[in-house]
Amino acid sequence: MATAVPATDGSFDYDYQTYDQANLFPPRFSSVSGTHVVKEGNTTILPCVVQDLGPRTRWCENRAVSAFSDGYNLQISQARPADADVYTCSVALSDRDLEQTQTLDVQYGPFIRTVPESGLVIVEQGQNTTLECHASGNPKPRVKWRKKVQDGSKVVDLKGGELLRLDTVTRSDAGVFECLADNTAGDLKTAHVRLQVLYKPEVEVEKSTLYTGEGFTIQLVCFVHADPAPQVTWTRSSSPINQDHISEANDVVMTSRFVLTVSKVTLDDFDTYTCNATNQLGSSHGKIAVLGVADKVEVVSTPMDGDSESYDLAWKVKSYSPIIEYKIAYRKTKLNSTSRSPGRWKEVRVPTTGREPVDDIHFQQQVTLKKLTPATAYDLHIQAKNKHGWNRVSDTFHFSTIGRALESRSLPSSNSQRIRASISAVPIIGWYHHHHHGIVVMSVTCDMSE
Repeated sequence: MATAVPATDGSFDYDYQTYDQANLFPPRFSSVSGTHVVKEGNTTILPCVVQDLGPRTRWCENRAVSAFSDGYNLQISQARPADADVYTCSVALSDRDLEQTQTLDVQYGPFIRTVPESGLVIVEQGQNTTLECHASGNPKPRVKWRKKVQDGSKVVDLKGGELLRLDTVTRSDAGVFECLADNTAGDLKTAHVRLQVLYKPEVEVEKSTLYTGEGFTIQLVCFVHADPAPQVTWTRSSSPINQDHISEANDVVMTSRFVLTVSKVTLDDFDTYTCNATNQLGSSHGKIAVLGVADKVEVVSTPMDGDSESYDLAWKVKSYSPIIEYKIAYRKTKLNSTSRSPGRWKEVRVPTTGREPVDDIHFQQQVTLKKLTPATAYDLHIQAKNKHGWNRVSDTFHFSTIGRALESRSLPSSNSQRIRASISAVPIIGWYHHHHHGIVVMSVTCDMSE
C-alpha cells in the first residue's frame, strides 16, 4: 500500500510502508497440550510443533533435557520415575514468550518398605499389634497379606491394605506374614514380616498315666511351648529323681519335646512325676503318674450276647503283672420300663482262670452272669487286681437280656420233619425247651410242609 506525498516542485512522491511479516503471521502451536504416559525404561516424545516460527524455541523444566527429535519435539529416553514432571515448550517473541506445556507420567512397578525395616515384630500374647507394609508405585499398587502355615508349605490369604491389625494375639498367630504389592506397570513384589509372640510356658503331657511293671523301661514325654525359650526340669512327688537309671533328652523341632526315660523300673519308681517349665514371663507344669496296677478293663462281648436269663460276659485287660482277681458290678438300668430308678449294684468277685497272658501283658477272660431278668437292660463295670492293687473302674458297659417271647430255636420233630420257628407277637403253639436247668418259653409258628 502506498501513500502520495506532494513534492516541492509540484510532483508527488509515493511512500511505500514496510510490514513486519512476524506481525502479520505470528507463531502459533499446532501441537496440543496433554499428558503422556510411559513405562519406566521406555522412550517417549513430548510434542512441540510451531507454525510460522521465526524466533528461537526452547524447552524448560527443572533439569536438562535428554534430546530433541524432529525439530522441537522433546525425546525422553529410558524414562525414570524422576522424569515425571510438567515440561514447557517456550517460543521467545520480541514482546513476550509463547508457551505450551506437556505433562509426563512415568509408570513404574511397586516398591515395598516394611515397618520396621528389619521385618521383625515382637509382641506379648494377649496384646494388639499392627503389621505395616508400605508400597509405592505408579499406578498406586494394590497390597494384600497372606500367612505361611504348616512349615511354610501352605499359605492362607488375609485381607488387603498396607496395615494388618491383629487383636489379642495368641501363640498360634506367630509366624511369617507375606506382604504382596502389584500394579499394571511392573512385576509382583513381596516382603516378609515375622511376628514373634512372647508367652509363658504351656506344658502338655503325652500321657497323664503310664502303666508299667518292674523290669520294664518307660518314657515320660512332655511338650513345652514357650517364647522366650524355657528352662525345663523333672521332679517327682516322694523323693528326688534317681539319676542312676533315669535320663533326660530334648528333641526340639517346632516345639520342644522333653523325654524322661526310666530304665528297668523298680518298685521305688512308681510315683507321680512333674515336667516343670519356666521363662521370664511365668511357669507351668504337667504331671504324669507311673502306676503298676493294670490298665482299665475293656469289655469285648456284644451288648446282647446271651439269652433271657443269662449273659456271656467277655473282657480283656493290659497288665504288666499277673492278674489275681476281677470285681464285676452290675445293676438294672434306669431305662427299663418297669424301673423308675436304677437298681442296686450287685458285685461279683471272679478269680483268674490262670490262663497264660496274651503277648505277655494282655489278659482275657469270660464268665456267664445267671439269674437275670428277661428283656431287661443292665449297666456293668469291671475292675482288675494285680499285686499293686485294684485298677481304675472300667467305662460303664450296657447290655440287655432278650425277652422270653423273642427266643427261637429250630427243633427236629419225632417224624424227622423240620419245625421252623419264627418270632410272633402272639403265641400260636407253646413249645417248651429245657435250657440251663430252667424252662424257656418260645413263641413259634409251625409249618409241617416240606
